[in-house]
Amino acid sequence: MKSNKLPAATVWSAQRPYRSYVRVALVTGALLGFSTGAGALVVAALGVDRGSWWLTHLQAHGAAQLFGWAGMFTIGLAWHVLPRFRNVTPLFPWPQRAVLFLLATGTTVRFLAQTMPASPVAQASAFAGAMAIFVAVLCFVAFAGHTLARGARVHDSVEVWLIAGLVWAVVAAGLHLAAMWQLPRNGIAVAPFTLTGAFTQAALFGFLASFTIAISQRAVVGLLGLRPTYRPLAWFAFVTLNAGTILSVAARASGWGVEMLGFGSLLQAAGLIAAVVALRVLEPPAIRRPLPPATYARFGSVIRAAYAWLALGGALLALEGAGRAFGFSTFAFSGASVLHAIALGFITTLIMGMATRMVPMFEGSELPLQRLMDVAIGLHLGGLILRIGFGLFRPAWSDAALGVSGIMGLAGFALFTIPVWRAMRPSARRAYAERMAAMGAERLVEVRRPGRAAREATRGR
Repeated sequence: MKSNKLPAATVWSAQRPYRSYVRVALVTGALLGFSTGAGALVVAALGVDRGSWWLTHLQAHGAAQLFGWAGMFTIGLAWHVLPRFRNVTPLFPWPQRAVLFLLATGTTVRFLAQTMPASPVAQASAFAGAMAIFVAVLCFVAFAGHTLARGARVHDSVEVWLIAGLVWAVVAAGLHLAAMWQLPRNGIAVAPFTLTGAFTQAALFGFLASFTIAISQRAVVGLLGLRPTYRPLAWFAFVTLNAGTILSVAARASGWGVEMLGFGSLLQAAGLIAAVVALRVLEPPAIRRPLPPATYARFGSVIRAAYAWLALGGALLALEGAGRAFGFSTFAFSGASVLHAIALGFITTLIMGMATRMVPMFEGSELPLQRLMDVAIGLHLGGLILRIGFGLFRPAWSDAALGVSGIMGLAGFALFTIPVWRAMRPSARRAYAERMAAMGAERLVEVRRPGRAAREATRGR
């Protein structure tokens, strides 16, 4: 007798554990991350005095973007795809719910505590928020590692990237916790730049870059029909990126010389550029697969644009590293612009491209308001060009252009959230089901038509 019970993997995946993470990440990015970043640029454009409050908001903005927007989206996606990497059923649902609660609460409390330092509990709240983030990351790493360790499939090199990303996530959360512990108690609330710089390196280059490149080696290769990855070059990218990040994190945290920072940046740059070449994402695809109905047709172009930004960010990082290592003042670019080329140009653009395809695919829905998504992506990329270009070369009126870039980036992100949010609604799933049913009925008519025509011809004879 056949059992009607669904397989365990179907049961957990049908609950869509990524959904709450995506929603909270979108809200956090809009309210805390992109809004604060845009505000900081607009304030500078208006000529408002930038004191310690500006630094505290920038530090809070960076943590909100790394943990709240990009980190939360990446972790939510990981809960859904890592079990498929190993073909196993994960522990569900309390780890996913606990991590989401701790990460969302910790990010919000930490942000508010540093941006409102006059409160008598500001420092304690900042540390409590950082501790919640640290515990959330530990839980995620433990259960993600447990998932990767199981399953009958043969382990491959992609999982090495994932494991490195998990290690770096713990390092980043630990450095962030240490930075919040050392917040001054005089109401200024500016964290030590040595620790915040090390935290940014560990989170951006160690955790987020490793995870996104790893997932790209599976998901992007399949979705875009890319040619086989250059595995030796991918290993070179892995080694150099991680070695460079170790040097960069250690140099910032310990106060080593500028030359060591430069060599770390050069290694990181070599790893990033090698990863782009190894993945072959900028080459013509090997297979051109027809897209399902109502798919956002430009998702592949957005993903390729993200990797083009990664290559550019790697080149700028190499120039910055050479300037530090060998004293070439010509290459003394703004570090914030180089980081934004990778954080916004690569990480955020890649998330946008992947979200327009993978969220509807996971949901069994269609992406609504695709014209609006075009506008959102255009605003994001246009603002990014202004942000990086005028951040690097700084002409006399660059502050005004940077203010415009902040407004464009915030508007693009706000518009991006609307179609993605609606793709997770029941109406989008019903619309897709109705579309597929109509196509199936039309196809059935086409299949039956030759047989009907043959029967009518026989009757005629």
